[in-house]
Formats: sequence, C-alpha cells, structure tokens
Amino acid sequence: MELMELYRKIELLPEDIDFLKESAKRLPLKELDGFIEGMTCMETAEQSYLGLKDWLDAYEQSPAPVTTAIYNRDLGFGAVTESLRTYDMLYCYLESARRAYEKYCSKGISEHIFIDTMKCFPRFMDECQARNGSRYFERDFWTYRQTCMRLFRIGALEYEMVKEPADGSLSIHLHIPSDADLSEPSVDASLQEAEEFFRRYYPVYDGAEYVCGSWLLSPALGRLLPEGSHILAFQKRFVIDRVNENERSYMRWLFQSPDDTPVSALPERTRLQRTAKAYLLDGGKIGVGRGRLRG
Repeated sequence: MELMELYRKIELLPEDIDFLKESAKRLPLKELDGFIEGMTCMETAEQSYLGLKDWLDAYEQSPAPVTTAIYNRDLGFGAVTESLRTYDMLYCYLESARRAYEKYCSKGISEHIFIDTMKCFPRFMDECQARNGSRYFERDFWTYRQTCMRLFRIGALEYEMVKEPADGSLSIHLHIPSDADLSEPSVDASLQEAEEFFRRYYPVYDGAEYVCGSWLLSPALGRLLPEGSHILAFQKRFVIDRVNENERSYMRWLFQSPDDTPVSALPERTRLQRTAKAYLLDGGKIGVGRGRLRG
C-alpha cells in the first residue's frame, strides 16, 4: 500500500496531507529508517518511538510556523498555526503503519481491520482540535501500539495484547474509542469477533482475561445516567475491582476539555455534560473505574 492510498483510506483531511507532504520533503528519511521500522515490531516499538522523539526534538526545525485553514465539524473554518514538528512525527508513524500493512497481509488479517485500526490517527487529531482549538498530532506516546500490531480495532472497540508486569500473565486491555457504538448488539459483535480474532491470529492470547480502565466504568455514572443507558449497560459487563476518584481523564472524553479546565468553565452541550458538571460543582467525583469482563 502506498502512502497516499493509506492517507485516503484512513480519511485524513486534505490539509493534513499537505502538511505531511511538507514533512516528507524536509525530513532526512534515510536517517529515520531504523526508528520507523522499529515501530512496526512489538519488541522494539516503544524504544524506537522514544528514540525517534529524541531525534526529532533535537532536529533543527524552521522557526517559521505554518498557517492553514482547516475544517472541523465542531469548530468550523479557522486559521490554525502550528509547528510542523507534530506532522513530522505523524509522517513517520504513518510510514510505519504502511509497512505494518505488509505484516497484516502475511498473517492474513483483513484490510478492514487494518484501516479501522489506523483511523486512530485522524480521530486523535479531531479530538485534539475539539479540545484545544488547534489541530495537531499529540498522541505520539500511544500510537506505536497500533503500528507494532499490539492493538487492533475490531468493530466498536479496541483490543491491546499485554503481558502484565506484576506477574507476567497475558491479558487483553479493552479500549473504548471516542466514536464507539456502545449499543448491546454492537458490543456483542465486537467481543465475539475479537474472540475469534485472537484464537485465529494470536492463539497464545486465546482465553486471556479482558480488562478495562475507563471513566465509563466509574460508579458515579449510575447517578448521572438514566436507566437504559448504553454506557451503564456496557459498565455492567464488568466486575469493577478498583476506582480512582481523583483521576481526571474523563475531562477530555466527556467534556472534550483539557484535564486542568476549571469545572465552572466546562461545556454543557449535552445532557450528560450538564448533569456531570452540576454533580462536580456540588463536590462529586467521577474518576476512573477498572474491571474485568464477566465470563
């Protein structure tokens, strides 16, 4: 798969593609080849990402920022000024993704799963713009999981293969993308397809425990959501064994706001935002719940 084909299939904005073309012209790609290739392998992905980040941080960049007009369904058209640096990192990641496609093919994993998995890149940039008002790539600390074939999007949900550091046991960490359909049929289909996927392609993970840590598993949501809520139905699939009430990651997912946003300044665009904001202003806490999928 060529890079331009990948860009189109994961539905990058034309403006993103223009930035990436500039990065391709600017970067000494031969010097970066080892980092890019390393991010396609589970054993070397994290270290290769860290090495690439250090290299790019030290790389002499043009002091002139780049300005373009971009479209976002929440913010409309606007002038966005941002360093090319994050697009340099994105370019390297997408080149790693392009190479990973060959590994998908060799294992017989469908292009559909590949594209769904790699659509994380434009999704993260959409989320960044909604939260910060500027469009750039800020999730570089996370996405080596996708390029090294450690994390896959299968239907509504994402699944990450993990060797637990505490005891070396194998588990599958379940992640909920911001655009996930959490209706019962959608979640059922995703879980069933994931079970078949790991049995076929990664049999060592067949039967591994599914675990999840998310604001969607916060017990506080039982006070904030109506009976019949898809979120509450999803939550009931898990045995929740830990809760961190002080964790604030829900700010970015529920309110599309930076974690340090004052509660009084949080948006009230949806019913849940309004209810949750009132709850927080009254001294309530949401936090994050962690649990195991029921058998």
